[in-house]
Amino acid sequence: MKFIEAHNTDFRNEIIALYLESFSGGASKQYIDLEELNQYVDGFFSGGNVLIAIENNQLIGTLLYCPLKMDNLFPEMIQKNFNIEKCAYIAEIMVAEISRGQGIGTQLLQFFFETVDRKYFDDVFIRVWDKNTLALNLYKKTGFNSISSIHQTKRNPDKKGTFVMQKIYLHRKIV
Repeated sequence: MKFIEAHNTDFRNEIIALYLESFSGGASKQYIDLEELNQYVDGFFSGGNVLIAIENNQLIGTLLYCPLKMDNLFPEMIQKNFNIEKCAYIAEIMVAEISRGQGIGTQLLQFFFETVDRKYFDDVFIRVWDKNTLALNLYKKTGFNSISSIHQTKRNPDKKGTFVMQKIYLHRKIV
């Protein structure tokens, strides 16, 4: 397995497929607009960073991050207590279902901390659904601490109605 920072869109379609796999089923099942998803992923190639885990030339995981100021949902408390210009935001960590439980998420986080540009970032934030205990435990185990939360409205998969997810913001210093 190898970890690389993608500087072109070679794995773009695989990242979109992984996003759909990660959020179109299971407990976090929700409606995903494909046009919005394409724009969202493209934003990381143009204004953020894309880290990928590859095995046998197949994408098995990705970590997408950008400057925190690109996250329009972060709580006011963060803005009051941190220099937003020096904060990174890990927007997504996704691992292919077949590869979960093998430490790939941990390795993606380690790769992030090895490669993040410390000239630009002092702090990093990540947002996670409060019911995603596996992810919460991973983030806490790797040095993140809960600092705030928000409620995020999502559309039901059938597009008939909405539901609310409580998302927890976690923080860690970049050292």
